[in-house]
Amino acid sequence: MSRRFGIARQPRKRSPGASPDIQYEILLPRTFNDGTTLPAGLFLDTKDELVRQFGGATFHEEAVTGYWLSENVEYRDVMVRVTVAARATPENEAFIRQLKEVLKQRFDQKEIWIVEYRIRII
Repeated sequence: MSRRFGIARQPRKRSPGASPDIQYEILLPRTFNDGTTLPAGLFLDTKDELVRQFGGATFHEEAVTGYWLSENVEYRDVMVRVTVAARATPENEAFIRQLKEVLKQRFDQKEIWIVEYRIRII
């Protein structure tokens, strides 16, 4: 599989009884910084990588809007929220850290916000 910016991985199988204990939340921009719409292929590549690594991913359709200041200028970002449930392993953390760098290039961003939450499936 060749991709301009991407991570090629073999499909993973979940271990029986291995419940996820963390959730990653990734905020991806809906547009480039100049306001043009991002190509759908960028999101599809991201989805493919997450599904291969973790066995699934959820792209939340509602927009998330964030505001931030830089040099006294207020910026507004409209983003897509992506969540992934996983096991807390060094391998998964390394994958997410590597993916963050890929996403910064892919979406032409200075930063990509990724948060890890501890979870318990009931």
